[in-house]
Amino acid sequence: MNPREKKAARLQREAAAWNAKHPVGTPVRYWRGGTVPGVDAPTGEGRITHPAQPMSDHVSVWIEGHVGSITIRRVKALSVPLRVAKPRRERVSTRCGCGAPAMEGGVGVYFFAARLGGAP
Repeated sequence: MNPREKKAARLQREAAAWNAKHPVGTPVRYWRGGTVPGVDAPTGEGRITHPAQPMSDHVSVWIEGHVGSITIRRVKALSVPLRVAKPRRERVSTRCGCGAPAMEGGVGVYFFAARLGGAP
């Protein structure tokens, strides 16, 4: 086996071991290039979307919320699941900030501006 084949086999084993331990859907934290895992704050969190694959000289994984792949050396699995933000219900006020009732058709804005002396 030549050195190139040995390296490819090693990367394939590394990817298989990663995928066995961290299947698709696993919540992870990641650090982009230029940051140091464990020293700098993580760049983001997400879930693994595709299994790890060997690249030219490293093994990479794909994570939701990040464009492109990230080497597994910059990814750490989270022991607790990610919290999914629930959609917030927005309250619609029937009053504007000045205490006057809101009006349709932009009249409320005119009323508010007139109260401040800004309307003609």
